[in-house]
Amino acid sequence: MKLDQGNSTLRVCVDSVTNGQISGRVFGQRLEKPVVFADIGDLLLQIDDVLNVQDYPRAAQRKRSFAEQKQAVAQPPGEIGVSFMSIELVKTAFGETATFNLSILMRQNTSWQGNIDWLDGKKPVGFRSVLEFIRIVYEALKEA
Repeated sequence: MKLDQGNSTLRVCVDSVTNGQISGRVFGQRLEKPVVFADIGDLLLQIDDVLNVQDYPRAAQRKRSFAEQKQAVAQPPGEIGVSFMSIELVKTAFGETATFNLSILMRQNTSWQGNIDWLDGKKPVGFRSVLEFIRIVYEALKEA
């Protein structure tokens, strides 16, 4: 199966909001099993790892480092294997506090650009950076 925008959407299930910290799970057709996150920073780092390994969407800038880095073993760019989650499993996943679909459309200026589609009736909203994504999530979950 080829990676495209339709099957690259991630479902973020927020299970708790404690003292302003969110935790939960991420489901997606590009994942072998749910990704558990303990806070927003953990969520961002784990999603970024998935994006880098899958190379989709491709980062506009290449990351550089003075230290040697191991290359992650990945499928050929743009392809996913058969051991990944089914669309049915992803669609039935919901968080205890909130659930939203996260579509990362581009990775430019060393950040993400995309959309958040809330599954609890809130209006879908676009974001132009990871910082804006964080602000949107925290604003929406303030009342939770």
